[in-house]
Amino acid sequence: MPTPPAPEPRLRRLYIENCERYSEWLMLEYRHCIQSWPGAVFTNVGDRRLFEALSPLAETRRSSLSRLASFAPRSTIVLDPAASAPLTTGDLDRAGALVVGGILGSEGFTGKTGRLLTGRLGCRARNLGPTQLSIDSAVVVCRLVALGLGLGRIRLSTELEIEHGDGHSTVLPYGYPVLDGKVIFTPGLREYLRKR
Repeated sequence: MPTPPAPEPRLRRLYIENCERYSEWLMLEYRHCIQSWPGAVFTNVGDRRLFEALSPLAETRRSSLSRLASFAPRSTIVLDPAASAPLTTGDLDRAGALVVGGILGSEGFTGKTGRLLTGRLGCRARNLGPTQLSIDSAVVVCRLVALGLGLGRIRLSTELEIEHGDGHSTVLPYGYPVLDGKVIFTPGLREYLRKR
């Protein structure tokens, strides 16, 4: 699958504030985040198994972003689907860091990001539009915005159906970026869903 080009250095850091325990699905998404935004830092990784799996792949911290000495809420943007304003390239030009919630989705918005991140971190919040995205899709969309593409120019699927070959399928009710007519989808997730 095509991967968008690396972002220009508009952000010093992308933080993924983890809110989950280890799972194969989560690791597939996190690996794709690392591929999509080299230098991503994972914070709040208290789960031992998740920490051991992530730390060889990327900078991984047990503590929350809010406890890091380098954390500067005034120059940090947190992505929150409930935020009133959309993320723009201008926001990223002025930001010192961007925070994506490491929160696996459920069908429909639940307000988890606001409860777990936005309210606690005290940063400016921005949204990526009305479509619910997977963690790794949010990172890919942020890269595209960092490269100057407005959210209105980024095409997203509204859901994705994975056929298992036995007459069954799994429908993922999340948006995935579409580049050059191809859906940018979590590498390995199709195979994972087929074997479940």
